[in-house]
Amino acid sequence: MASSGHLPYTLKFEDSTDIIRSIRSGEQPPIHYKLDVNSFSQITSLLLADSKFLESTEFCVGGYRWVMQIYPNGNRNDDGEGHISIYLKLCDEPKYGSFINTIFRALVYDQERRKYLVIQDLREKRFDATNRIWGMSKALPHAVFNAKCNGFLIKDRCTFGAEVFIMYATRPIAAEVSSIHSSSTCKYTWRIEKFSKLPEIVYSPKF
Repeated sequence: MASSGHLPYTLKFEDSTDIIRSIRSGEQPPIHYKLDVNSFSQITSLLLADSKFLESTEFCVGGYRWVMQIYPNGNRNDDGEGHISIYLKLCDEPKYGSFINTIFRALVYDQERRKYLVIQDLREKRFDATNRIWGMSKALPHAVFNAKCNGFLIKDRCTFGAEVFIMYATRPIAAEVSSIHSSSTCKYTWRIEKFSKLPEIVYSPKF
């Protein structure tokens, strides 16, 4: 993880070997999706119950449909208490045997400095028929997000972004099985006389 000392924010991020945070110019907006949120505190209060999230509209990357899921109060079912949890969901339903390996970046806009905080999970995530949601339960601590001097939440407004990089994708090869039915009704009868006196191997006439 990038050292919190390199980031211009008060308070420290929780250490993690799987997440790296960096700063990017506001002139480079999120490549794939940007979500502007107004009345953030009101939305937070409406989603106060566990496992409640704000879901974006669909966006397309690599021929697949995706949405962002943001837990303003943290996803407590994924040890995200005290943080904003951010996830990526695949809307399409992959067939069994197919999968998509991705790298996911979440972005949060710093309105004071006009820069983006980029939060990236270093591990590739595999989306398939049984796992269609991956993300970061401890993407951004509430203390960091809510501090006015950090610029993420100004006048109850904030902006999130998503970037999805498809590293590898595969689809199952459909196997075609054809049944062969004989339509022949021909019969052949071989009458054998004096069976006990036949040699060891006997060949029938051709038919």
